[in-house]
Amino acid sequence: MDSEAWQLCLKLREIAELICAPKIHQNEVAYLRVLLEEYLYLPDSPLKPKHHYVLHYPDLILNFGPLIRLWTLRFESKHCYFKDCARKLHNFIHLSKTLAERHQLLQSYLWQGQLFPAPIQIAGEAN
Repeated sequence: MDSEAWQLCLKLREIAELICAPKIHQNEVAYLRVLLEEYLYLPDSPLKPKHHYVLHYPDLILNFGPLIRLWTLRFESKHCYFKDCARKLHNFIHLSKTLAERHQLLQSYLWQGQLFPAPIQIAGEAN
């Protein structure tokens, strides 16, 4: 890996650590702003326009606090189940009812056996 690409990876790692930090000081927010500008303008080839959005992260941190508290990844992963289920069913009549039933069936399947776990037996003990 060439030096420029490696520097870009290291810079991106440091940016991700600051963005996902549970606590962040105002000095670190200023440092994050500098890192982001360096990250966006360091490579020779232009990045995708979507990368521009990370420039707004320091302002969002100052307004709302650490961004890890605003994380929507759990919602996205839960929503992904419903999207996949809707695609596989190929039936869009009463879709919300069907998805709710499928989700409840999945939850009951996942919880079965965990509600009443088997008693623990230690080797060498008599019953």
